[in-house]
Amino acid sequence: MDALTTAELAGMQGTAQESMMDTCVIQAWSGEEADDYGQLVETWTDGSPVACGFNPRGGREVPGPSSEPLLTDATVRLPLGTAVDRRDRVTVTHRFGAALAVPLVFDVVQEPRRGPSGLQLDLRRAEL
Repeated sequence: MDALTTAELAGMQGTAQESMMDTCVIQAWSGEEADDYGQLVETWTDGSPVACGFNPRGGREVPGPSSEPLLTDATVRLPLGTAVDRRDRVTVTHRFGAALAVPLVFDVVQEPRRGPSGLQLDLRRAEL
């Protein structure tokens, strides 16, 4: 199989970007802080909105942190170069250009998968 040319890759990336009709905010994991009772709670910091392709169909089994499989709730496609890792959260704020009354918040359940045209993340509903 022949390798893709630079022009072919650029075309694939452009098509992928154009098909990302949703908007997400990557919430970078900031660490743990003590609450009013001295209990440590995780905190996240909102990044800038980014175009994304949200797919609410889950059901994919992925390895969990304690070797038990996790069932995903959704996936999201992001542009190449988007900074994201497994501790971050993804908040879907717009679907097909329309603002959601209640944004959807998800935990990233494993490291991003990189393809030729973008990143793909498996997501699980965050417990807020």
